[in-house]
Amino acid sequence: MTGTRRYLYGDSKPFPLPCNFLEMLTAATDASVALLGADIRIERARRAMLAAATRANDDFTRLQQLETTLQGALVGYLGEGQAKDVCEETARRLADANRGAIEQVRHEVTNWRDNVFRRAEQSIGRDTLLGSLQELLVHHELPGTVWEAQWKAIGEQTVEVQAVASVPFELRAIVGVTLPPDHTWAQPIKVSSLLAEVTIHVERERKLRKGSRLVPINLERFIVTQVVVTPAEGLLHLRRALKEGTEGYELRIPRDADGQLTMRPLQSGSPVSGELTPLDSDDAAAVRLLWEAIEGPVIRLVSYRTHLIGATFAGTSIEKLKRPGALGEAIVAALAPLVRELKLRSSGAGELNLKLEVEDGRREELFILEDSITNKYGSLPPPQRLVFADFGLSMPPLPAAAGAEEAPRPRPQAALDPTQPALTPLNPDGTPREPETPPPPPASRSADEMSQAFVATVVKEEEPSHPTADFAPDVVSNPDFSFTPVSEPEFRFDGEPGMAPLPVTNPAAAGAAGEKPKEPAASAASPGEFDDSPESISSFDLILISDSGASSDTPDKPAGTGEPETKKSEPG
Repeated sequence: MTGTRRYLYGDSKPFPLPCNFLEMLTAATDASVALLGADIRIERARRAMLAAATRANDDFTRLQQLETTLQGALVGYLGEGQAKDVCEETARRLADANRGAIEQVRHEVTNWRDNVFRRAEQSIGRDTLLGSLQELLVHHELPGTVWEAQWKAIGEQTVEVQAVASVPFELRAIVGVTLPPDHTWAQPIKVSSLLAEVTIHVERERKLRKGSRLVPINLERFIVTQVVVTPAEGLLHLRRALKEGTEGYELRIPRDADGQLTMRPLQSGSPVSGELTPLDSDDAAAVRLLWEAIEGPVIRLVSYRTHLIGATFAGTSIEKLKRPGALGEAIVAALAPLVRELKLRSSGAGELNLKLEVEDGRREELFILEDSITNKYGSLPPPQRLVFADFGLSMPPLPAAAGAEEAPRPRPQAALDPTQPALTPLNPDGTPREPETPPPPPASRSADEMSQAFVATVVKEEEPSHPTADFAPDVVSNPDFSFTPVSEPEFRFDGEPGMAPLPVTNPAAAGAAGEKPKEPAASAASPGEFDDSPESISSFDLILISDSGASSDTPDKPAGTGEPETKKSEPG
C-alpha cells in the first residue's frame, strides 16, 4: 500500500478517523478537566459572594438599629432650635458623632463586600478557559468538525488568514493561521497566476445613448484580495489594484453545482456597492474554473493554524459561560463511543492501542496506558469524575480526604523461640531486676457506704457560674468596638478601616459549658487562590444553593469544598 497512511484499531480493523486519536484523547481529557474544574471554582466563588452579601446586609440592618437606638436615647435632650444648655449641646455633638461613625462603618462594610466579590471573580480564572482549549482545537479535529477558511490581503506583502471550526455540539472556534514566508498564499496573488483567459461581462451605461450594454472584462490583471470558503458558498473579491477605492467585483459561488452565481461591483468608500446580479452560463463556467483553482489551496491553509483566537459554545463566549463544565461534558460525550470501542479492540491489558499503516506494507503500533488518562481526572470530586465514566475505563480510586492522617502501624515483634531462655530485665547497675508486685484490688464497699459517698459528691458539686459581658469605660471613645454574642454569633470590625469584620467568640461561655474553645480551621485555599473559608468570609454556616434549589446547613463545616474538615491547624 504505497503512499497510503491510515489508522487501525488494535485488532487491525479500520479506525474511522484519519488522525492519532490517542493524542486527541489526551488533549480532550486535559481540556475537559480544566472546564469541569472551572465549575468548582465558580460554585465556590458564588457561595463566597452569597455569604458576603448576606453578612453585609445583616451588618447594615444592625447598624440601622443601632443608629435608631442612639437617636432615641438622645432625642429627649435635643431641642428644636439652638442649644440652650450644656446637655443639649452635648447631645447634639453626640448625635453628629454617632451619625459620622455609623456612616464610616457602612462605607467599610461596603468596601469589604465589594473586595470579596472582586477576589471571588478573579479566583474563577475565566481568562484561562480559552487557553485550556488551545491544544485541542489548534492541533486536533474533534469528530464531525467542519472547517471554514478566511483569507484577506491587508497590504502589498501581507495577508491575514483565519480558520473557523464548527463542531456538531454547538462549539465554534476561530483559529489563527501563520503561513511560511515563501508560501504562495503568503502575499496577494494575481488571477493570471491561477488561471488564464477569465472573462466576464459587466453591464455598463451608454455614454451617448440611453440604456446599457454588456462589456467584456478580462480578470487576468485583477488581484485576489479576499477569499472566504464556507460549506454553503464561496466568496471572492477581485480588484485591479490594492489601493483603496480601486475598481473591483465581488463574486459569490454556491456550493451546489446547480446554484446561481452572482456578482456586484466594489466601489470606493464602501466594501460593496449595488445589488447582486446573476451571471450567464458562459461567465458562470469561467468563474467556477477560477474558483476551483482557489478553493482547494485556501482550505488547505487550515493545516497551518497556530493559535486560538476565540471560541463560543451554544452562542456564548467561552469566557462568559455560566457553567463551562457543560462544554467539557459535551467533549467527553463526543469521544466516549470511540474510546469504548478502542478499549474493546485493544490487545494489551490496561492499554489503548492504535496501528498506523505506513508505506511498503509496514505498520507501526501506538499505545498509551489507561492510567495516563484516568489519572488526569482522578483528583476531581465524585460528581465531576462521573462525567468520564462514559469512557468505560477503570475509574481511579477516590483521593484521600484533605488532612486525613494514616493510622500508626504496629511495630513488628520478633517471634518467640521456645528453645531460647527468656530475657531478664536488668537494673542500671547490671543486676537482675526484681519482678514488680501488682497493687492489691480495692476493697469492696457495702451499699450503705456507696450511698453515703454518692451523697457527699453531690453536696460538694458547686453551681456553675455564668459569665457576663463587662464593657470597659473607654469603649465609647475607642474606635475599635465589638459586639458580644447573646444567642447568635455576632461580628466586629477590628484594625484599620477597610479590614474585614472578624467573628467575636466568647471563650468563657464555652468553658462554662464544659467545651474546649475551637481552634480556627486552616484555610483550604492554596497560595494565590481565593480564600473563602469561614474565618475570611463568615462565621455562620454557609447555605449551599445548588442549581436545583436544594440547600443544606451543616454546622462546623468549612465553606470551601462542601466536604467535612478532617484536620485542624495548629494554633499559631
